[in-house]
Amino acid sequence: MEADARARTAHGNVPHQFFEDVRAAIFSPKGELLLVRHAYADRLWSLPGGSRDHPETFPAAILREVQEETNIAWRIGALIGLYVGVKGKRSVALFLGDTDADVAPYPNDPNEIAEARFFAENEIPWGEMFPAQTHLVRHALEQQHHIFKTVRLDTLGYREYER
Repeated sequence: MEADARARTAHGNVPHQFFEDVRAAIFSPKGELLLVRHAYADRLWSLPGGSRDHPETFPAAILREVQEETNIAWRIGALIGLYVGVKGKRSVALFLGDTDADVAPYPNDPNEIAEARFFAENEIPWGEMFPAQTHLVRHALEQQHHIFKTVRLDTLGYREYER
């Protein structure tokens, strides 16, 4: 199989290398959503995640980013969105995930992440988020019941998983 064909996703035949960022919507056992407050850019909140290091797979990238930003043990679930950037914006792959226990996340690097915590849906700080993040969070809240549906994305290095 040619390299370009291996790099295509199961969603719309979009090249894998086109998606630069990964984000995770991680839910606690109580249904609370994990957000991180950045130590830069007006200290706004977002879903944990960041840049994918090439040739890192999406799952490897989001597992690394969440560990770096929050230090929690969690399970990666379904890939629920591939958001194509427009007008110079970065493209994002969005995963759902969950954690078994009530955990207190804490950032590794306070120069990058000032705070990490779980929010009930009615506590989400919508007015203190990066504008692009509000769309990702709304989509994650709508899709949270699909955290562990069976997914097959072999070209992304992602295995089938069903809970």
